[in-house]
Amino acid sequence: MQDMERHRPGSVSITARRRVSYWSWEFRNYYQWMRARMEAARKTRFVLLCRGRSGSHLLMSMLEQHPLIHLDHERFVLHQPKFRVTFLKQYFEGLSTRGNTPVYGCKTHVQHVDKQGVDAVKFFRRLHKDGWLLIYLHRKDLVRQGISKAIVRDRNAVFDTEKDPLRDYKVRLDPQCLLTLIDNQQKDMERDDAVLSRLPHLRLEYGADLSQPDRQQATLKRIFDCVGVDAVETKSDIQKTTPHDLRDIILNYDEIMQAIAASKYRDFLTQDDLAAECRRTA
Repeated sequence: MQDMERHRPGSVSITARRRVSYWSWEFRNYYQWMRARMEAARKTRFVLLCRGRSGSHLLMSMLEQHPLIHLDHERFVLHQPKFRVTFLKQYFEGLSTRGNTPVYGCKTHVQHVDKQGVDAVKFFRRLHKDGWLLIYLHRKDLVRQGISKAIVRDRNAVFDTEKDPLRDYKVRLDPQCLLTLIDNQQKDMERDDAVLSRLPHLRLEYGADLSQPDRQQATLKRIFDCVGVDAVETKSDIQKTTPHDLRDIILNYDEIMQAIAASKYRDFLTQDDLAAECRRTA
């Protein structure tokens, strides 16, 4: 009966209705783009470029507390290649009209622009030419980044808060799947560098600029200075998904250390991690 209903003359399939709804939503945003062209001269706009598990939720949670900044988190529609945005730059311009503040910011990934079938180098060059500021947040420690991503997938929670901490959470990781995740993170990092290599941008690194609370306010001030607003002190209740000592959360810690030590990512291991691998192989 459902198939007959779907193909009955005059009926509209669910997929078609979804597409019409999506296109309607998309073109409403282009109306906002027309407004953005008029407001561009009096609004500062920036894009936060990042990769998964690089501290972007932590950074955004502090930036959005500033009264003069309106922030949009990443637009999930950009994750879906089957629903490509027709005019991507105008889409971003339309978003920038949101909020009645002198500064607008949003977050995205270079990989999301790639999935839209758009040349990311040309796209971000056009944004910069039209006055958008680029802020890039990355994470050098690919091993910790990969482990964090694996834990998120297993736990099905993006970040921890004071109300929902890890508590006694434990995880058993598959070594090969973890190495694949780290490989993908490295490829994404290389792609980011290729896109941003010739574009002016503010570069931040999670380990040096965000992981320690005593560095966060200085990092925020750099961003506030970049977008032209006075610095205010903010804080976040977001907590790390991985503790400093990985043995506190990974059940097969020694096995994971052995796999990483035998890979090209050995240099990312700490002395304690290497000692654990040596104990296993002794």
